Amino acid sequence: MAQLKELRELRLQGGKPTTEGFRRLRGNTNLCYVRFACLFDLPGGMLSEAANLPQLRQLSLYGASAASSEYASLVKATNLVDLQITYARNFGDADFYRLTNLPCLQNLVVRSESLTAGSADLLPQFRALTNVDLAGWTRRTSWRTNWPAPNRAQQEAR
Repeated sequence: MAQLKELRELRLQGGKPTTEGFRRLRGNTNLCYVRFACLFDLPGGMLSEAANLPQLRQLSLYGASAASSEYASLVKATNLVDLQITYARNFGDADFYRLTNLPCLQNLVVRSESLTAGSADLLPQFRALTNVDLAGWTRRTSWRTNWPAPNRAQQEAR
């Protein structure tokens, strides 16, 4: 288990990860990048465990869908700078709205069939966002930006 404490990057591709297996990473203060690349629903508790990693700065979900309550747990990842949710079937506007509470999020990529044009209206609510790539699978909803969001002081002055 000592080797797990030194782990900085974890990429899970295919297979069937378990929440219990992922739970073994608790207390890892070095793990800053996690990528799930699979085409199935993640087991309950998996994203909650990832969000509790103290140094998590990058999280990538490629084809890995989760329950809405799991996406909600991501607001605990207060050091998260880069979040990519690609080809998640059920990630919608309500889940997107919760992400506005991530204080350090700078890069956001979301591609989901459940995303609507209403998500673009939420972009000014992100505190640190500098790069965005949002797309619905139907391509009816698509935005790409590289604009700096107003900082917190500017927002409060309004």
